[in-house]
Amino acid sequence: MTIIGIIGIVLLLISYIVLTTKWYKWFLILDILATTCLIVHSILIKDVIFIGVNSMVDIFLIIKLLKGGLK
Repeated sequence: MTIIGIIGIVLLLISYIVLTTKWYKWFLILDILATTCLIVHSILIKDVIFIGVNSMVDIFLIIKLLKGGLK
């Protein structure tokens, strides 16, 4: 696993921890950063399925953020 993959997993974990606190509005931003790191990692290891899944998640999160985020 490359360092970018580890950073992505750590950001993903932090984003879900933040979701349970009063700073839950940061969840989408942290989750977008985490999935972007995981997309880069999947490109580096040439995992097509992982690229597709994380890209879809990233697109949905960006749409959610642009529509107003978590309410």
